[in-house]
Amino acid sequence: MSVEIEGVAEMQRTLGRIAENVSKQASAALGSRAEAILSRSNELVPVDTGELRDSGIVVAPERRGDIVEAKVIYTAPHAAIVHYELSAPLNGQRHFLSNASFQKFTAQEIAKAIDLKKAAR
Repeated sequence: MSVEIEGVAEMQRTLGRIAENVSKQASAALGSRAEAILSRSNELVPVDTGELRDSGIVVAPERRGDIVEAKVIYTAPHAAIVHYELSAPLNGQRHFLSNASFQKFTAQEIAKAIDLKKAAR
């Protein structure tokens, strides 16, 4: 007994298109969350001259294989020192970027931003 299935190539193309569209939507949502994290982090960062706060940037989402990654970084030379400072800062918070990330990022928000109906088009 043999079974023939027609349309396998078309189905593979459709599934590939859906996967690509879901990836694009996830990248956009991740970029949006990264911007929200930076915004919240800038509210929490200790400020003396403003150099540290002003050095915060979002690196656009990048896809490597099955992984999509966006980065929020502070480029000021003293960023890590201030972030991990053991004593309480005069203003702002220690771990300003980590705290903002915990407050502003959930995987559920990324999942909600993915529209499977739109991805299937």
